[in-house]
Amino acid sequence: MSQLSQLTYVPVAGHSDTLLVGASDADGFSGWSNLQINGPVLTPPVVTIPDPTVNASSTAPITMSRW
Repeated sequence: MSQLSQLTYVPVAGHSDTLLVGASDADGFSGWSNLQINGPVLTPPVVTIPDPTVNASSTAPITMSRW
């Protein structure tokens, strides 16, 4: 690949990969090296219910929050 700066690798969340990398030019080859890439850690959403009893009607909104 003549444009190495254009190479992109996107790891999968929650997984790891082992890549073999090497370089060559007119003078020779570097040999292979192992490269371990760990994807981002998956963090599941958390639901917190401060009061599990909610008085609701068809016209009153129920307030919810992500945090």
